[in-house]
Amino acid sequence: MDIIFMGSPEFSLPSLERLASDEKINVDLVVTQPPRKTGRGQKKTVTPVEKKSAKLNLEVMSFQDVNSPEAFEVLSSRNPDFFVVVAFGQILKRKTLKIPSAAPVNLHASLLPKYRGSSPIQHAVINGDKNSGVTTLIMDEDIDTGDILLKRKVPIDSEDTAGSLHDRLAAEGADLLCETLKGYYQGEIEPSPQNESRASYTPKLTREDGRLNFEKSAEELVDFIRGMNPWPGAYTTFRNKRLKVWKAKSASDLKISDDSGRPGTVIRAGSDDKLQVIAGRGVLQILSLQPEGGQRMQAEDFINGYQPEPGELLGG
Repeated sequence: MDIIFMGSPEFSLPSLERLASDEKINVDLVVTQPPRKTGRGQKKTVTPVEKKSAKLNLEVMSFQDVNSPEAFEVLSSRNPDFFVVVAFGQILKRKTLKIPSAAPVNLHASLLPKYRGSSPIQHAVINGDKNSGVTTLIMDEDIDTGDILLKRKVPIDSEDTAGSLHDRLAAEGADLLCETLKGYYQGEIEPSPQNESRASYTPKLTREDGRLNFEKSAEELVDFIRGMNPWPGAYTTFRNKRLKVWKAKSASDLKISDDSGRPGTVIRAGSDDKLQVIAGRGVLQILSLQPEGGQRMQAEDFINGYQPEPGELLGG
């Protein structure tokens, strides 16, 4: 079968590699986002998918608008059986979606209809879910609303971050895509509509979404920190400068008095290398953090270098 693959970031790479290595699948063309200016020097940078396509000797193209007449002419001339879309970054309109003879198929990083949208991986971790997963679906004009083809559940470990879960979902999704394409092409998979009553949406995250709210419980804060790692990163402020928090745990065995201070107050920062902060319920023990302009470090090094005092307020 002939496919046109559409993807851009790191999440797309295992799928692209898996499809390209399958003898029954011909990746006729790869479509990715155009190069973008990044960094302080504003140098143009190509997507991870474009870099990987070059290594795999695959033809790759980019369009500012994949629904443009120019793009339509190119895509339709290839007569693909499938579009395979994995974190591409553009919404395909109806006319474009009708190009493949079999179907436009999307891989989504959640068990749909839960967590439609841009940040399903982060929200699965933030919400303390025990399981996540990947779903293949036939694309329609809306976001992640098409009929479901296959699903695969992936457990979430208590130590998982959004980053570690991202990598496992990307790998599982690659296998699921191959299974989906072959099964659907052979008429072995029947699409099923999504249950709209169970649908939920996740927004596109920004850097500011990582701000810690110490009114939440210590357990909720731990999950939030895991879910924001590595991007956009959980943060607070310390002495009027941004302080990223990379890892923490709940100090559930620690008892505090009512007059210890409000949420965000440091209650312990001493020679035992423990940096503990009052939460809305319980105590948060920060394990790894990064001061503004500095390197990521363990709590011990932060205490020795910055000497936070009990009673100081984070996020104030």
